[in-house]
Amino acid sequence: MPQTDGPRVVRRKLTDGTVVEVLCAYTYIPLKRGARHCADVFSQALSLAKMRRDLGEQFAHDVAGDLAALVPENTELIATPPAGRHSSARGWYFTRELSIAVAQVAQVGLCRPLRWAVTGADSMGKAIGSQAGHGRKLGRLAECVEDLAGRRVCIIDDVCTTGITITQAVEALRTVGAEVVGTVALARTERTEDRPENERARLKQRRGRPKRGRPASTTGPDDIGPVESSRKGTPDGRD
Repeated sequence: MPQTDGPRVVRRKLTDGTVVEVLCAYTYIPLKRGARHCADVFSQALSLAKMRRDLGEQFAHDVAGDLAALVPENTELIATPPAGRHSSARGWYFTRELSIAVAQVAQVGLCRPLRWAVTGADSMGKAIGSQAGHGRKLGRLAECVEDLAGRRVCIIDDVCTTGITITQAVEALRTVGAEVVGTVALARTERTEDRPENERARLKQRRGRPKRGRPASTTGPDDIGPVESSRKGTPDGRD
């Protein structure tokens, strides 16, 4: 695979103010960026791997060595839980397959104690909201269903965009006493500042436009003119 000039880093603050650094082996160009996504071999392959199990299993083993190089020694790998209800329903998701392949190459243990806490009918959705000026947060919480007190663990994810999912996992694992010694992801989503200048210029122009919406009415309740009846007959509408 192309794109290998050292790990990319995503930094994210936890609720206690400490900073988590997520090491990423590649850069992912999202599908919505059109031609540049299609021109990038890795980004195309990752998109297909996340959608199709047969391709995902092979791709996970193809890239496992690059990600295993970022995993600390003497740890257990823990995959982040599936992002949405579709991954959960089909019983397979790419991150889990990736964690299996990386654990084999890095020769470390693997466990899957994380899940999303059930808090309501919409708990499986990946809703993201504001965090009062401190970045963004998920509209749900991760929880650990095993006692991992004193165990050294490394969290693994497939794509890291904001780092929100991984920080949720870190918080959940620390709650049960685990020592989180590493956080890794296969790829970091391409940042805005890394996009071509013409794309950044279009984004800036788009953000400067007024939001679309229904134009405000220029007439008040007393400015409404006479309404003609659609029924034929007398002026008041009666036949």
